[in-house]
Amino acid sequence: MSTKETAHEIKLFGSPILRKKAKAVERITDKERDILSKMARVMYDTGGVGLAANQIGIDKSMAVIDVGDGLYKLVNPRIVKKEGTQILEEGCLSVPGRETP
Repeated sequence: MSTKETAHEIKLFGSPILRKKAKAVERITDKERDILSKMARVMYDTGGVGLAANQIGIDKSMAVIDVGDGLYKLVNPRIVKKEGTQILEEGCLSVPGRETP
């Protein structure tokens, strides 16, 4: 599947790609930049605050987030340090209608 075919289709819970470990991005090229821009557009169009590439059918380790501080485009993201706590409402575009307070 090409990015163009999947860019506006959110994969829903149960889709096999959501269970796969995403492939690392070897190089950031114009193609990856284009995918990240399309992901941001989909995220904003659907009212989300975050979106991973696999949620739109792209098997790459990339994500976009905007929790009110502006857009972040992440490539091969990893959690390297964790401290403190924060309580927020949780939701997922791939599991519509189900939110956890």
